[in-house]
Amino acid sequence: MARVPGTETASNKAGWQPGDGVRCRRSRANGELGLADTQGFLVEVRPGHVRVVVDLSGRSVWLESVAVLAQGELSDAGLERLASVFRALRGRRLEVEEGGHWAIFSESFPSDAVDEVRNTLGDQLVAYELACHGVHELVSRLQLRAPDSRPG
Repeated sequence: MARVPGTETASNKAGWQPGDGVRCRRSRANGELGLADTQGFLVEVRPGHVRVVVDLSGRSVWLESVAVLAQGELSDAGLERLASVFRALRGRRLEVEEGGHWAIFSESFPSDAVDEVRNTLGDQLVAYELACHGVHELVSRLQLRAPDSRPG
């Protein structure tokens, strides 16, 4: 049976969900990638693999589901704020677009999530654009202030 894009539920045998905080296992494979003990949050979940954002530049890596462990709250406060925003918007995937815009794709989210995004990001949020993407998705484009710049 053919699948309609956007109608699949992202999950896998390990029970991972987009937005979960994780830590990369101490394994030879993760060590060779320089990821052992690296923390991040899940921005895509497939049956056997997950995509993990590991820093504030939006760098992400695809790993096997068994290569990560549940972390809870992340030790990097900035990354934890972005993970919180991703969860509030019920994100299913994330892309970092040209110009440093974070594009969070979801099917829906409650209206109070917009206030939660504003409150969580504070002065770091420069602009927020919400748009339809295809037939089944919304995209929230967040323009964030560079970590070292302050509002003037």
